[in-house]
Amino acid sequence: MQGKFPEAESEFRKAVSLKPDDAGAEGNLGNALGAQNKIEEAIPHYQKALKFDPKDFQTRFNLGLSLLRQGHRPEAKEQFTEALRLHPDYPAAREALANLEAGR
Repeated sequence: MQGKFPEAESEFRKAVSLKPDDAGAEGNLGNALGAQNKIEEAIPHYQKALKFDPKDFQTRFNLGLSLLRQGHRPEAKEQFTEALRLHPDYPAAREALANLEAGR
């Protein structure tokens, strides 16, 4: 939250090494990487987090954004759709899906 993403990345890498099955640590590592535009590196961490907690709508949304940034539109749409299934009142996912479907 303070914009210290390299430091956050380092701390979340430590957390993942200590608790390799922690969905929160994996998802937060993905967030720290994504904030540094290390999108390709962030995606597997989001995917791993979802293996541990498949109902985490926020991680699904973040994965969708990362996939979209990499040009993987069908996969991004799948993640946004699933995020909305899990949390129907999630406005960011609804907007992202609408923009994607409108070709934006």
